[in-house]
Amino acid sequence: MTTELVHVACYNCGSDNPVFFLAENGYTIDRCSSCGLLYMSKRPSEAVIQNATAIGQHHGDKDLDANVHYNPAVIPHYRQVIADAYGQDLQNIQSWLDIGCGHGEFIETLREVTDGRLNVRGSEPNVNKQASAAQRGLDIRLIDIENHDQQYDVVSLLNVYSHLPDPKAFIASLRRLVRPGGEFFLQTGDVADFSPARILKPLSLPDHMSFASESILRKMLRELGFEFRSVHKYPNLPLNTLSLAKEIAKCFLPGRVSYLKYYFDWKAHSQSRMYIRAVRTD
Repeated sequence: MTTELVHVACYNCGSDNPVFFLAENGYTIDRCSSCGLLYMSKRPSEAVIQNATAIGQHHGDKDLDANVHYNPAVIPHYRQVIADAYGQDLQNIQSWLDIGCGHGEFIETLREVTDGRLNVRGSEPNVNKQASAAQRGLDIRLIDIENHDQQYDVVSLLNVYSHLPDPKAFIASLRRLVRPGGEFFLQTGDVADFSPARILKPLSLPDHMSFASESILRKMLRELGFEFRSVHKYPNLPLNTLSLAKEIAKCFLPGRVSYLKYYFDWKAHSQSRMYIRAVRTD
C-alpha cells in the first residue's frame, strides 16, 4: 500500500481515543472508546477518496474494484423495503432524491411501484454507473449538493453511509434539501456493536470507512434535526443465484472466506441491512 494516510478523530462524537478493532488490506478499523463507532482513524485523504469513488478503484495491499454491475435481482428486495417502510404513505410523496444511487435499481423500483407518478432524481459520482444508468434511460448524474437549491419530500442515502469520510457532516448538509416535514431515508449496517470475530467480513477497506449501529444513528439523526420514525432490518443474503454460486465456490478455494460462514448466524446477518425512516423537525 502506497497511499498516504491522514489521522482523523471520531466524526460522531469528536473523541480521539480509538482502540484497534481489526486489520484488513493494509488498513485498520478502530472502535471509538467513547461512542462505539467503528471507523478508520487513519484513512486516505478526501482527494484520494473522491478520485477512487469516481472510478471505483481503491488501493491497498490488494487493489479493490468497487465497480459492481447493474443488479436487477435487488429490485424485489427494494419492493419489499418500500412496502414495509412506507405502505400507504407513499401516495403522499411527490418528489424523491436518491443520493449515491449507483446503477439506479432503487429509482427503477420507485418508478415501478408508483406507476411513474413519482418525480424521482438520482445523484451518482461513479462515471461507470452513470453510463450504465443512461443505457437504461435513466438521467443520473452527479448533483452538486452544496449549490443545489431544490427541496424534496424524501432524500435517501442507500448503501452510501460507510463510503463517506464524514457521514455526519454529509447528512447535515442534506437536511436543507428535505422540505420542512419531509423525510430522510437511510440504509446502512447495524454492526458497530459486534466483536471482530462476529462482524461480517470482508469489510472492503478502504472503500468502506466506518460502521455504525441503530443506537448511534438514532442519537446522530436527533442531533441533526431528524425524528426517528421507523427502522426495518433484513438478512444480508445473496439476491441472485450467481451470487450464491460464487459464495459456495469460495468455500472450496484456499485463502477465501465465504459469506456462507455468516448466513446461519441470524442475529449477525439480519442486522446487516437496516433502513431508517426519519422526519425533518423544525
